[in-house]
Amino acid sequence: MRAHSLPPDISVALIEPQTPENIGAVARSMANFGVHSLIIASPRCDHLSIEARKVACHAQHILEKARIVGVADVFAMDMLVATTSKIGTDYNITRTPVLLPAFSAPPGCTLVFGREGDGLSNEELAQADMILTIPTAAYAALNLSHAVAIVLYQATHGSRLKAASADKRGDARPAGRKEKDAFMALAEARVGALDLPAPKQTQHLQVLHRAVGRMSGRELALFFGLIKELGKDTTTLKKDTEANRADEQKRIER
Repeated sequence: MRAHSLPPDISVALIEPQTPENIGAVARSMANFGVHSLIIASPRCDHLSIEARKVACHAQHILEKARIVGVADVFAMDMLVATTSKIGTDYNITRTPVLLPAFSAPPGCTLVFGREGDGLSNEELAQADMILTIPTAAYAALNLSHAVAIVLYQATHGSRLKAASADKRGDARPAGRKEKDAFMALAEARVGALDLPAPKQTQHLQVLHRAVGRMSGRELALFFGLIKELGKDTTTLKKDTEANRADEQKRIER
């Protein structure tokens, strides 16, 4: 099979992996697709054990260079694409994912894979910039290393297409974690000033978080400025909200 030149900025993060053989298989899949940055968060086994090395085969260098971090360290990274096999309805924003065939890996992203037993929690998924799922039959849960291999195929394939057209359109710099956190702090203040029930506020903020997660730095800067301008007079915002509610109630009563 012919080798392809792949961008080096995709990382794979494993959250609390329990099986050394799985970690070794993940490293081997990463080598297959030219991805070499492995992050292991709070491992429950030895990623350099004989079992892991045997399965990794010629990808032992990935194991040896793996970064060992805490779970919170992963979710503080800039561009997180979290994976899940458990999806929800359109009203469950936390578990409304992008389907793998439509996925193109953002530059510098970290692909986050959850625990072998129960994956990623709702709280962890809520911190990701994008949620991704692999379409399957009724039995949705894939083995960890198999899921990594499938996602990496799509991620690197999409990245090759992106790289091929980069000279024509240029690649925008993704928004960084500090920029996104600053925007969300402002968004929380603006939404909190509205007379909305807490669940509704949470839902609005989740939608904003997902939208911001996919923006370039320039797009986010413009959006940030717009929200600042729109939110200068929170009294007006409250009045507008109350007026909209009154209009809606009148329509219902008719």
